[in-house]
Amino acid sequence: MKQEQKLSYLNLVGHSLGTIIAADDAFDQEKWIENRTVDKVISIAGRLKNIDKPIETPFYPYCYETLKRIELIYERIKKNRDLVQLYTIVAENDWLIPRESVLISDKEEQMAMIPIDILLSLNEEDSLVL
Repeated sequence: MKQEQKLSYLNLVGHSLGTIIAADDAFDQEKWIENRTVDKVISIAGRLKNIDKPIETPFYPYCYETLKRIELIYERIKKNRDLVQLYTIVAENDWLIPRESVLISDKEEQMAMIPIDILLSLNEEDSLVL
């Protein structure tokens, strides 16, 4: 006989753009499933704060709507900091995602910086190099 286990708390993990989805759902109680509470969000290299005006970012033509959404989510996070625990992780020298846009928690123990360099580039043969 299979026993059904009911979960009352959920932990959401998001990487990169997945962080935006996780944080958007976690910090908006209207999106919660009935009788389920989001306890923690773990963000891995996910931009949760826009440090540039969306129109000034070099990625403006590609992700203006996403950058505007990040600003709304960040305001919701600030308003509801006690609602969900937020843990953030970033690479020390990530050239694409500035650490100031990831490490936004009020609690130092909920932020981590991994001391690695990851650079992606194309070589002369147009091959991806790590």
